[in-house]
Amino acid sequence: MAITSDGGQFSLTLEWQPGVASELRIDYAGPIDFSGYQCSAQSGPNGTFKEIRSAADVRTTVPTGGSFMLGCSRPAGTKSRDGESFTCYKETLINVATNGPTAVLKIPETCTPSMPGARASAIEQRIAMLENTAKSNSMALAALSPQPTNANGNYCTTMGTLQVCWGTAVLTPNSAAPHTASFSFTFPIQFGSTPTVTNGININGSGHNAGVYSYTLTDQVYHGSLNNIFAGTPINGVITMNYIAIGTARR
Repeated sequence: MAITSDGGQFSLTLEWQPGVASELRIDYAGPIDFSGYQCSAQSGPNGTFKEIRSAADVRTTVPTGGSFMLGCSRPAGTKSRDGESFTCYKETLINVATNGPTAVLKIPETCTPSMPGARASAIEQRIAMLENTAKSNSMALAALSPQPTNANGNYCTTMGTLQVCWGTAVLTPNSAAPHTASFSFTFPIQFGSTPTVTNGININGSGHNAGVYSYTLTDQVYHGSLNNIFAGTPINGVITMNYIAIGTARR
């Protein structure tokens, strides 16, 4: 179970790798209250995403070796400190309830400075009203189906101001250093800014434990190298890597 956040957005990933083959039932995963959040979650074996509005939308099952991913945009508000205006994302409690692991995770409040002074505050309020109107219109018109454009199985979907991209690829160990492998993913739709990324690496067989040790991440690509943590031990197996990137949609 892993959670990542860049302030305005966060992602939750659950990978189910039990010792004995079994199915994980997810009863709830997400904010204690979905009000004010824009969320989407992985739905079904084909890896597509759907909009989440209530606890009922989250309920699903994950087979052995599978994973569940949830991405959300946090509600924002404005605070004033010493005459300067700040955009703040409220503290978020994440509840995870399954027939296996359970957890309550906390993402603290995050504030970033905007423009100083009362005039700037008035301008921000006006912009916020326009953004809310645009958001309502864009959500009503948004197409939630994925848009495949890459042979490696990369997908993207947008929902209002939120964009989610995900994909998978089979990697080949580097011949000169067989304990390493290179990966490269190109997002089918460019993000508005550098997204938050989480990944999963699976290698069939035994005696392997790989992780990313160097990477480059921009609003268009995610590439780098992974390494068998058992240093110097060649990877003798099929390497499958998947990722999910969550960030702001390009305007």
